[in-house]
Amino acid sequence: MQLIPTTARGRVAVALVLALTLVLSSCTLLRRDSKSDAGGDAPTEPVSEIEANSVEVTALWYSTSPSGQPEGGTSDVEISVEPSEDEKFKIAFVENEVLGSGDQWRASQWAGSVMALLATGTDPNAVAIEFSFEGNLDGPSAGALMTVGVAAALQQAELDPDVTMTGTINPDGSIGPVGGIPQKIQGAVDAGKEKILIPVGKRMSEDEASGQTIDVVELGGSLGVEVEEVGNVFDAYKEFTGEEMVDLPAPVKQVKLGRESTSRLEEKTEEWLDVHEELAAAYGKADPATQAARGLDNYTQAAAGYADTARDQLREGYPAAAFDSAIFAALLQLEANMEGEGLTVLATQGTTGLAAFLDEASGVSASLESDLDDLLEKKPRNVSDIAALTNAYSFVFQGLGVSLTAQQSLSNPELAVDDVAQAIRLQALSAVMQATAADLLEIGTGLESRDISESARPRKIADFFDRAADASMSLFETTIIPQIAEVLGSSEDQARQVLALKYPAYGVAINANNIIESMENEAKGSKEAASLDYARLGAALTLYVGAADLLARFYSLDVEMDPENFGVVSGFASTDLLDAMFESADERTRSGITALEENEVDPSPIAMFYEMAVFEAKSGEAEDQLTALNTLWTAQLQTQMLLFF
Repeated sequence: MQLIPTTARGRVAVALVLALTLVLSSCTLLRRDSKSDAGGDAPTEPVSEIEANSVEVTALWYSTSPSGQPEGGTSDVEISVEPSEDEKFKIAFVENEVLGSGDQWRASQWAGSVMALLATGTDPNAVAIEFSFEGNLDGPSAGALMTVGVAAALQQAELDPDVTMTGTINPDGSIGPVGGIPQKIQGAVDAGKEKILIPVGKRMSEDEASGQTIDVVELGGSLGVEVEEVGNVFDAYKEFTGEEMVDLPAPVKQVKLGRESTSRLEEKTEEWLDVHEELAAAYGKADPATQAARGLDNYTQAAAGYADTARDQLREGYPAAAFDSAIFAALLQLEANMEGEGLTVLATQGTTGLAAFLDEASGVSASLESDLDDLLEKKPRNVSDIAALTNAYSFVFQGLGVSLTAQQSLSNPELAVDDVAQAIRLQALSAVMQATAADLLEIGTGLESRDISESARPRKIADFFDRAADASMSLFETTIIPQIAEVLGSSEDQARQVLALKYPAYGVAINANNIIESMENEAKGSKEAASLDYARLGAALTLYVGAADLLARFYSLDVEMDPENFGVVSGFASTDLLDAMFESADERTRSGITALEENEVDPSPIAMFYEMAVFEAKSGEAEDQLTALNTLWTAQLQTQMLLFF
């Protein structure tokens, strides 16, 4: 669950990464009648017995020839897995050329490997993986292929030697776009392949030689090979092996909140609506001219609209969606109040006065430390408690990161007024996050649920998800940051600073180590420091979903960006991959909920988030679609996490 504001003036929206329930028949993005074979949730017992095995895959690439013409080719890669002797997850790259593999290729293989481990339920501490090849390889376009290869090696499956694939790997298992597909098809033909899998939505691709957009399915047919679009590595795995990557239980048909969770959500919704009313009554302390110049009335009107929506959702029996809307209402009103009053203070008292105002108005520093102290004393009593605790830690983690980003930006004396306003809104966001963290703990703990397995190792599970988050963020850093820097006409470091301020999830990510260190320092000497493992787990899940969103927003999805608001998505040129992501995440989440119920775990924490996501997707706005998708990913990861326990 994340509250991340991603828009500025003209459109008031908040990207709330919560997580899912109640698929709407009117919403084409969440389809219950899908017959997708997508899978990948962890089985109830992680695979711990690793047998040494190797498979060979054929990677496709394209490059520019000495004559200046684009050409395609192939490289054989051997993927080996074996038990890790020291019980530490390792990846090795064996190459016969100096610097034979580039940064993007290595990052892609890390991301693909952890995705394969997550999808197959393999204990990451039990396996070592090796990629061996000749020549030079770089770029992320073999990520999906390597994910399939690692999964096949782990599961002793045979790969069809006549099949190959091109496409990047996303943290949710979907296959991202690549270039040079016509050239890669020719390379595959020359290597004797009979079927080529390409990412969904890339049937019409640009020919690097002619600059023309061509139908690559027809191109393949003319060359004697079958070209097929696939949306995720689970479908691709079946094309390569004829088998499912993992057998999932049937998706639950209706996800329901428990009676106790419903009652708690209704109570918390009323509390947030009271907060909104108090904030609305306090609006007006700032200079009216400042309010008008900043368009803050738009915020207050939107906040009132969310409050009305929350009341309607309560009456209609959707308490989780109402809780979501009520938080939105309070957040937007708090942003309007703090921005208007803060800019007035800045004009009259300077940056020193502004810093003091923000500290008093939001109470961020002291409250976050207090909330963290309280959390460190909590220990989950059952599996459902783990979801509540990690959600609460996730919000405290994000609150610390958002506040730190705001403080860092305000230390720059050359900030424009719009950037100062954004920093003020971040401080408001941090205050709401810390309050929401406490609510999530109250809502989700104490439910009837199965006891935690004695064999569960919170530290190792946290380490795995942390590694998964690192791998995905590394893929973003090596692949996307250089492109953003080029668009902005800046250095990569400057691009990171801009992105951190405009897109808070990234600011949280780049400050992650400092935040975790702060948590560890707070826990030193505490008798309850074991709870810190759940703090690490909440942080890792947050970073994993954040990396997934960054890759989708800036690379995988065919998005149309708002020209006036950097990083804000205004639409999609094509929704093919977006639809595929929703279908896969929706079905896998509902399958995971079935598994939780079969294991006597109350799925209400997941159901709560699911309901919120469905209502976010209902609006049809592009940013809301990404919000709902992030919510689905969060719920999907939570089901996997709880099954590990």
